[in-house]
Amino acid sequence: MSVPGDPDGRIAIIRWDPSYTSEAGSAIERYGPEGEGHPILAADAGLIALSPISTHLGCRAPFCATSQWFEDPCHGARWNSWGEWTGGPAPRGLDRFFSWIREDGVYVVDLTRHIIGPDRTWGVLDQLPQGPHCVGDR
Repeated sequence: MSVPGDPDGRIAIIRWDPSYTSEAGSAIERYGPEGEGHPILAADAGLIALSPISTHLGCRAPFCATSQWFEDPCHGARWNSWGEWTGGPAPRGLDRFFSWIREDGVYVVDLTRHIIGPDRTWGVLDQLPQGPHCVGDR
């Protein structure tokens, strides 16, 4: 999952569902309009700009096409497709960047406004791996 103009994979743009609710809470409460700069395009579509860099020791954690999770090949930490922590030694979810939609419809990500990733207990998206992991257990 790469973004045009970012061949090194330092940013991942993720679509999230503001109406999603699980036992852990409501997506709109965690990431919504009063939250941390994640724009909402429609009742069922929002955008999050993630940093796919492990919050454990800074290794790049690419998106695994088979599991549909971000996976740290250095230490085995994993995050679901919204960047929420799912396992391993990382202390929190993937960090994010403040972003918004300009009046002309352009999506803007401010790489200078860093948002600390969500706490381990925030796992709103109840997402199991969709297939085999790209990185084995460590």
